[in-house]
Amino acid sequence: MTNDKNIIIDVRNIDINHTLETMLQAEYGSHYIIVYPDLLTLRKIYNTYSKMQLENKNDIVLLLPFYETTESVRKILSTSDDVSLGFCVDRVSILDIRKHEKEGSLVIVDSKKAYFGSKTIDIKVFVGMLIEHAKHSKKTGICVIADMGAFFYLNKIQDLIKHETTLPPKFDLKLKAFCCYHGSDFSCYLTEEQRQDLLNHHGKEMIMNGNNSTYNNIDYY
Repeated sequence: MTNDKNIIIDVRNIDINHTLETMLQAEYGSHYIIVYPDLLTLRKIYNTYSKMQLENKNDIVLLLPFYETTESVRKILSTSDDVSLGFCVDRVSILDIRKHEKEGSLVIVDSKKAYFGSKTIDIKVFVGMLIEHAKHSKKTGICVIADMGAFFYLNKIQDLIKHETTLPPKFDLKLKAFCCYHGSDFSCYLTEEQRQDLLNHHGKEMIMNGNNSTYNNIDYY
C-alpha cells in the first residue's frame, strides 16, 4: 500500500477535539462518517466518547473494531482519559468494563465477525435488537462506532458501497452511528466517485487532520 495522504474530496480537515465535539452534539438519527489517520487517533475518539456516553447519557454503546482486537479495546477503555483532549473533569474516572458488558450497556464485537461472521443475523438486525433491548432496559438509545476496515481486508468494496448507500443519511431511530474509515483505506482503495457516494449517504463527514500523524500503511492481520 502506498503512503498516500491526499484525499481528493472538498472537505475541511479537522482535529480530534472537533470530531469529539461533533459526535457529542449528535442527535439520535445521526449517521456520520469519520476518516481517521491512525489507530491512536481512533482510540482517543472511542475511548473518550464511549466513557462519556456510558457515564452521562444512559446509552448503549456498540463498538466494532477491526485493526485491533476486542480485548485491546477493553484495555484501552480501562485506562484513564486523555486529559489533553480537554473533555475531562477534575477527577479522571475508569470504567468497569466487565460490569457495563454484563449489564448490556457496552457491546464490543469484532467488525469482521459483525459484518461477515453470521449467516443468520446481519449487523442491521443486530442493531435493531440492541435498540429493542435499550427500550426494555430503560436506556435512551444506542451509539455505534464501527470500523469499516473489514470490507477492505476482504476486498469487498462493492459490498461496502451497497451497505452504506442503502442506509439513509439520517435514521428514524434512537440510534447514532459513526462509520469509521482508516485514511489509507479511504484514499487508496476507493475511487473518487465511490468516496463521494459514501459522503453523500452520511449526514455529516469528519475528515481527521493527518498533519501530526500521516495516513500510515496498514498491515492487515
